[in-house]
Amino acid sequence: MATLIFPLKLATTSIIFGLIALNSNLVKAETWERNGIVASEDNFSDTRFPGITLGGNNFLAVGQLDEQNGQTGKQVAYLGFDFQNVINDITPFLDAGAEIRNLQATLRFNQTNNAGNDPSGNPLNPNTNPLISPVLSINVRNVDPNSWDENTPIDPNRVNNGQIFFGGSITQGANTRFNSPTAEEQPFNDFISDLLQKKIPEFSLAIEPVTTLNLPFLGVFPGDTLFSEDGGNIDEQPRIDLSFQLWNESFKILDTPAPNFKLQSLAGGSTFKEQRLVKGRDTLDQVLDETDWVWSNNIPTRFELQCSNNQATVTFSANNDNNSDKVITSPVNTCENIEGLKLFSVVKQVAANTSMEICVNEADGSPISDFCSSSNLVVENGGISEETFFYFTDPTILGGLGSTVTNLKGEITMGWVNNNNPQEASENQRVAIQLIPLSTHQDPDDQQSTNPLSTNPNETSNAPSVPESTSVLSLILLGLSGIQLKLSGKNRN
Repeated sequence: MATLIFPLKLATTSIIFGLIALNSNLVKAETWERNGIVASEDNFSDTRFPGITLGGNNFLAVGQLDEQNGQTGKQVAYLGFDFQNVINDITPFLDAGAEIRNLQATLRFNQTNNAGNDPSGNPLNPNTNPLISPVLSINVRNVDPNSWDENTPIDPNRVNNGQIFFGGSITQGANTRFNSPTAEEQPFNDFISDLLQKKIPEFSLAIEPVTTLNLPFLGVFPGDTLFSEDGGNIDEQPRIDLSFQLWNESFKILDTPAPNFKLQSLAGGSTFKEQRLVKGRDTLDQVLDETDWVWSNNIPTRFELQCSNNQATVTFSANNDNNSDKVITSPVNTCENIEGLKLFSVVKQVAANTSMEICVNEADGSPISDFCSSSNLVVENGGISEETFFYFTDPTILGGLGSTVTNLKGEITMGWVNNNNPQEASENQRVAIQLIPLSTHQDPDDQQSTNPLSTNPNETSNAPSVPESTSVLSLILLGLSGIQLKLSGKNRN
């Protein structure tokens, strides 16, 4: 039996490492995390105390109180946030052209029943021992941060008309609000992402009661209290957790291995060759390799771009019905971290109805649909351009492939009318396309990754939980092998 077990173990081990190698490019883009950003100021309005400053308190009140025990009025809480530290961290990358993507913002606040007294000496929260929280529904909406502050009474009759980000109810203990990553509309994520992209640090939220419950015989009255930024501990104060990615053209990324090449196809003519690989630069690109090409009117040029990790070499091959295979190749700095792709097309200062289009329809054997950049000039001597993007490392549920790639296939097509061949007219770069790899900037803080939707083990999230394919594979393989193996390493988020 022993003689059979050893070969079986050896074979199983080979299968394990072979399958792990096949799945080694299953990765997530580099994700930045900035968690526990506590509100910088807060306040609340109360119709019972219209001229009294309620900011600087340890608690905030939300609710619509009834006449029970003289507790009448409406209370709205206001939260102010300052993201200047986050902006300081990302500004060098934004200045280099980075785009914020896949941002997830989670608002957290905590309900409490032990909130002390209001200015008249009565309990701020009349719900001393509730069975349930009485605020059945709220709106969390955007408000002008310059319209209130912590040291000034807030008009209890003011009307807030800002965008509503969340609804729901206030529950006892921890409360969270976030947009599901798979939701078609993500108003809060889009709002925060736009602020950060524009380097606007301050914003404010109002928590307003919409419907409340009054059951005095059960000890429940329609008002509730939350810890403020001055009360409780950091896990109870109103705060926001952030996770996001910073994407850029790969050649602009210097903090992590990223490919520095681009593909360019031009109308060409007497000055420029038509197909070329270049080393990306902010100013003038450096040509790595190039070749002549004869364009045919509206006949697609089929191409394949292969980046070899083993040799750090990129190869472009092209052909169509009127051209034999042409190949250009060049050493590059790396083929790692091709996480996305930008396609760019431009037609300018040429005859009307001149067009240029590039489509990528396959990446590492996986089909891609509707990924093209196409420019068709309508007005003679005018100009038109288009850029489109595909993010390979996005999860498949969000339209990506869930992995980096090294092989691309597609078509490039140039067209014209009335014998206005831009190649014969030596239009050169005025009719062109570019294929540019995209990658993500690494977080210098390299904070340990946690679930950006939940840091509370007792918290229920409304986002789907999908196991990582590599994790599932490892569990299956280790269960099948029966071999004592110790694998070390860390997935990069």
